[in-house]
Amino acid sequence: MGAGLCPGPLSYLDETDEFVNLLANSFRVTDEAGNDLPDKTQRRVKSLLINANAVAYDTVTEAWYKPSPAGALDADGDPLALILATANGRTFRRPTAWEPGASGAYLFKALPFGGTSLRDIIIDACRVMAICDEASRQNLEACKTPYIVTVSNPDLLLSVKQAIAQKQRGEPVLVTTAELGDGLKAIDIATEFLADRFEEFRDHKRAELLTKLGVLTANTEKRERVQSAEVNAKLGEASDYIYLLIDNFNRQATSYGLPFRAVYNGSMEEIYEDGDETPVNDQEDDQKGGSQE
Repeated sequence: MGAGLCPGPLSYLDETDEFVNLLANSFRVTDEAGNDLPDKTQRRVKSLLINANAVAYDTVTEAWYKPSPAGALDADGDPLALILATANGRTFRRPTAWEPGASGAYLFKALPFGGTSLRDIIIDACRVMAICDEASRQNLEACKTPYIVTVSNPDLLLSVKQAIAQKQRGEPVLVTTAELGDGLKAIDIATEFLADRFEEFRDHKRAELLTKLGVLTANTEKRERVQSAEVNAKLGEASDYIYLLIDNFNRQATSYGLPFRAVYNGSMEEIYEDGDETPVNDQEDDQKGGSQE
């Protein structure tokens, strides 16, 4: 689903493309010398890796295509041939190449196992966040439910309206009669305010998704200081996710003997502590008198 307003009682913005673009910016595709491939080629390769979970490089045309398996499989369950498709719908068939120097199409998978694409993962998270947005807005609307009062005697209705008008004007004291008080019955239809909980869960899902895209997020669930070991654990988790794509691409390129590499393009690695430094945890810091406010 592309970016835009999703249909429903309360329309909400589909954020899928936003996170797809963020993931695409997290890595670059280069030659062996570290030079970026042309922008048009990079966009094609990244788009297929993220959206289709696979891309193929054809040694005859020296270009990248969307691959589909064609015909029989080999003993390892991989296709013996591929149907290569261009973005404008043209297709042709090539034998699948696995060894360096072969003539044919080399198959690159974004994720090593399964058919789930990175875009599928993003769509799933965005759907949950959209549900939270919709529930939050619905809860806000529900909280605007008017106050309902029943009057046992219709003759008291005018007096009730006058008392309500006094309240809306902000008068600090309402003077009424005992008869009016006895003839009123309030109906409690108040809706519990839950929007903040929906927002909190949405933020949690967003941080979880960003981690999967190799983007480090702040730990907003903890009020106390976070130890360096916890920071490095979060860094390691984010690093493992993005390098699942990068390492898998590079492993295949090396195996095929092709001069292409995927390179991390974010700032996460700059946050890692120097390997020669010993991190100071909270306990050691407290022994030295604690941090200075």
